[in-house]
Amino acid sequence: MLLALVAVGAVLFLKFNGSGAGPGPIDPVGPAGPVVPDPGPDSDPSELEGMSTQGRVEVGAATDLRDYTKTFDGTGTISGVLDIPDTLRAKLPKTWELVISPSRMALGRDSAGSRVKTMDINQTTFEERDLPMGGYRVTARAEGLNATGHEVMLFGLKEAPNNGVSHVHVVMQLRPSGFARGSVLDSLGSPAEGVQVTIGEVEGTKRWRTTTGIDGWWRIDELLDGRYRVWIGPPTQPFVPEFPMAVVSPSVTVDEVKLPAMGSIILWVTDGQGRPLEEVRVRGYGASPIDVVTGFEGRVAVPHLRPGMYHVEVEAGATQHTGRLSFEVLTTDRDKVVQINAKD
Repeated sequence: MLLALVAVGAVLFLKFNGSGAGPGPIDPVGPAGPVVPDPGPDSDPSELEGMSTQGRVEVGAATDLRDYTKTFDGTGTISGVLDIPDTLRAKLPKTWELVISPSRMALGRDSAGSRVKTMDINQTTFEERDLPMGGYRVTARAEGLNATGHEVMLFGLKEAPNNGVSHVHVVMQLRPSGFARGSVLDSLGSPAEGVQVTIGEVEGTKRWRTTTGIDGWWRIDELLDGRYRVWIGPPTQPFVPEFPMAVVSPSVTVDEVKLPAMGSIILWVTDGQGRPLEEVRVRGYGASPIDVVTGFEGRVAVPHLRPGMYHVEVEAGATQHTGRLSFEVLTTDRDKVVQINAKD
């Protein structure tokens, strides 16, 4: 069989930027001839004529396989090398993970299998045999580090049963994980401070959370390359529809988000004699969730509330005070004081 090795780094770039092919699967073999690998953000363009060290899939025979019918019966092998730059060796973790998963876009992705293997950091070569023929994504990750993913394909040829691709060899390089950032404006176009921002994995369960600063900007670090979902506001009741985000190290900046018109209040919790109750938890529900703890003089600011009716309850704490209140929030409310009289 031919040892043909193919990459679609350029296709991935187009896909992430909304200008790639449609929703159908992509044949990584076309166009004809060797595909020049995506050099990555830190590579020397002059290396493209030779072998890129940022991450590559080595190309074998420049056979035009576009006109052949691909089949995905049988098994194949994916092997490779993980390159670790000297600049990272001072703070390396003890292990790294090889991740082989079904491709996101290539032909044969439905027949591909999955394999995750933990490797000693000093073991930088691998050879995974008996993989079902199909379209795969191959990448590496470690704590705070990851490598550029490669889309590859193991396949046979209907018209030439003795040919096809049964062995792919990839070269990957570890690099620091990336970060994501963005900005949020209120309905008047001013920076929106204190807005919760949550990022979640599309193909996992891990989440990251932060809030916008006084300038309306947010940032989340240590994100591995991959696909994520972004929620502006509480994930259960986001202020705008959730949206996808693709992270490719070193960073990604998402489009500016403008919030709809909302109100803001100051909750003020007092006892039966009108004395403020500090460090009391107040939880409630309505168009937006409320979960806050009172501070100095029994007050706490609650910004960015959708208009509508709210129902809150003071939870019994060290003071054993409880209380309930229902009230309405309007888009014209700006730090309106809402007093809750709690009883012991």
